[in-house]
Amino acid sequence: MKLILWLIVILLFLVFGCGFLSRKLLYYPAPMEPGREDRLAELGPAVTPFSLEVDEKITLRGWMIQKDMENLPVLFYFGGNAEEVSWNIEPYLAGVDANVVLVNYRGYGRSGGSPKEADLKADALKIFDRVAGDYHLNPGNCGAWGRSLGSSIASHLALERNPEVCKAIKNGNYEVACHGWRWIDYQNVKKSTEKKDMKLAIKTIKKIFGKRPLGWYTGRCSPNTRDLVFDDGGFLYDSDSYGDDLPYWEYKKNKKQLIIPYTLDNNDMRFATNQGFNTGDQFYTYLKDSFDVLYDEGKTNPKMMSIGLHCRLIGRPGRFQALKKFIDYVLKFDDVWICKRVDIAKHWIKNYSNK
Repeated sequence: MKLILWLIVILLFLVFGCGFLSRKLLYYPAPMEPGREDRLAELGPAVTPFSLEVDEKITLRGWMIQKDMENLPVLFYFGGNAEEVSWNIEPYLAGVDANVVLVNYRGYGRSGGSPKEADLKADALKIFDRVAGDYHLNPGNCGAWGRSLGSSIASHLALERNPEVCKAIKNGNYEVACHGWRWIDYQNVKKSTEKKDMKLAIKTIKKIFGKRPLGWYTGRCSPNTRDLVFDDGGFLYDSDSYGDDLPYWEYKKNKKQLIIPYTLDNNDMRFATNQGFNTGDQFYTYLKDSFDVLYDEGKTNPKMMSIGLHCRLIGRPGRFQALKKFIDYVLKFDDVWICKRVDIAKHWIKNYSNK
């Protein structure tokens, strides 16, 4: 029986960072600098103030960059923590070929109120609905962009107002693994808080896609993360590990959990780190050399090659070409399986349950 070389090309977890820590721990409302509004008024007619009453006594305030509302796409921007969004107006005005809506969160800038989890999500939908209604926008011609804290709000808005995306993911038979509820470092977070976040993440994916995730990867895990995965009992695999080149089992009392290690080595994140990849050719060469060694070793033992990919990194044209070249190269070989991570888990459970 031929040994199979497992090549996992796509490790692209959907990030559902849709929740936040308590206000005391996470929110740092940024005020507006004195005189800032006067300087914005000098930028010209394309930059106009925006306000929206979201509650009886709370009004959100921000700006719209209106270049061509009829023909250009509309980008809804959601800022990071401790960010007053007006500082993005000048670069967006000069460098983005789109209309842009930037509104400060409750308690930020000159917006009233104070930030709370449910309110930030609800406010984003109200902002979109107001602008879409006023300008008769086609949701397909709109985009949501978030930085840090704002990424979760942008994701929430995109899924709520563009259900076709969820439908496409379902119909495409993609694996929707779970990358956690919040993009934070859980090292010093209470176990009870981390457990609550894990349950919320599972619940959210199940609600949107109709079934719970079977794979887990926190990325910034704590000493408690593995125990919580064990206790949940519903994950086929856990990828919070860099400790091996092949899947392996971990045991806890009478339970066992399959671990499918992730990699920071064959990873496009190295385009954004020191001693990383400067060009697509470097990325391609590194992947090709890794594959060649593993394929040769795979003549006598099974091998697995994971490649970490992130849309914001590999999605740039000069880098994406390297990925295409690598896949074309791999397809020339026999006994190579390009598959989803959950497929690896099912195969390993079936054939190596005692390993």
